[in-house]
Amino acid sequence: MPIIRSGFPRAGSPVGDQVRDAFLASFYATVGGEGLVRLLWLPKIGNTTTTTSEERNASIFTYDATIAARKSLLGSGVAVDFDGTDDEADTPSSTPLNFGTGLTDEPFSVVVVCTPDVNNAAMTLLGKVSSATVAQWEFGLNASGHPVLTLTDSSASATLTGTHAVAAGTAAVLVASSYNGTRASVGIKIYKNGLVVTTTAGGTGTYVAMEAQTPLVHLGARYTTKEQFFNGKLALAALVAAELDADQHFALKA
Repeated sequence: MPIIRSGFPRAGSPVGDQVRDAFLASFYATVGGEGLVRLLWLPKIGNTTTTTSEERNASIFTYDATIAARKSLLGSGVAVDFDGTDDEADTPSSTPLNFGTGLTDEPFSVVVVCTPDVNNAAMTLLGKVSSATVAQWEFGLNASGHPVLTLTDSSASATLTGTHAVAAGTAAVLVASSYNGTRASVGIKIYKNGLVVTTTAGGTGTYVAMEAQTPLVHLGARYTTKEQFFNGKLALAALVAAELDADQHFALKA
């Protein structure tokens, strides 16, 4: 994955653009095809107030303020610094970003490249949540820095969770989660740097399925009244309409 290695051509240069295009082609091939990618936030060096994601849906993420001074190079890619106070981005709801009907769930995976600055605060990486009662899925770090995927059945006030009880750390890391759509917490797996890690199943209430609600998709925070701001750098956030297996996750790190 060129965006997390050094020694690559500069982002935004002609050769850097070729590396970016090659990365995208490799990512699509690894996850099973471009059609399965529902969201792919991959910022460019020229972005300031918005980033158009790379998937066919072309979601437009709008930042709370310009990111002109918050960007840095990460290999041939770009990382954006989030201050943990008010920095965030969001994009409107769309049907491809839903993975539940209220009766059934679909498999999906979340993939994020980040560099957390702290391990002692609950922080959202990527989530489709507007409030505690209008929520679908959320991937982030809990108050101990542990990666966790939360699925919410809003009408039942119920959740499923999968948590890895080891902090993500404060170095650049590829964290991910896959869910098999079986409407059970044991169907959630967490991955770190391409390897499956011990995932503790949890949840609350009697979960049936996620519902086809319309909350915003948030990057680096959650809810309409923003909270759980991410403190650190984000370089990639992807959503794939499939349960990626261990080989696919490992290939994303390669």
